Amino acid sequence: MTEFVEPRIKFRFSAEGLAGTIYGVVTAMAVMAALADSDANVIFMAAVAIGTSVALALTFVYSHWLAGSYADQPHDGGRVAWRFELPTIIGPVVLSVIMIVVKFCGAEPYQAAEATMWVGVVILFVLGFRIAQHGGHTRWAAFKFGLLDSAIGASLVLAKVIVH
Repeated sequence: MTEFVEPRIKFRFSAEGLAGTIYGVVTAMAVMAALADSDANVIFMAAVAIGTSVALALTFVYSHWLAGSYADQPHDGGRVAWRFELPTIIGPVVLSVIMIVVKFCGAEPYQAAEATMWVGVVILFVLGFRIAQHGGHTRWAAFKFGLLDSAIGASLVLAKVIVH
């Protein structure tokens, strides 16, 4: 059973959009890992995670525009670059909302951040699995890609535990 099985649920994201979302989730998790300690403020962590992703997206769009403006060949412009970069902001927004909700449910800030990061690990698995399926991989291969993505997230959780 190694042939590709078409998923029952279709996603609107392209492979590039899924990859951007993975990048955004990892960026947000890295920020949370760096900032989550006993004195952390979840609103501040959320703002920094989203702000970092926006800054990285702006940097990519600007550098793409700049490189294209001085190249000998025509380029697609900033709108196309934004289309590829907007998914990088989705992950931090989703994780920030989760972290704030967990905090308002009574968790300490560092517990809210850690729980959110574990949710991020699950999200990374799903995104890695889906992007592999999008690329035509078998379910087993997609599962392995999902595990690889979730291992990246789990390493960030481990880094948070070691640092704090």
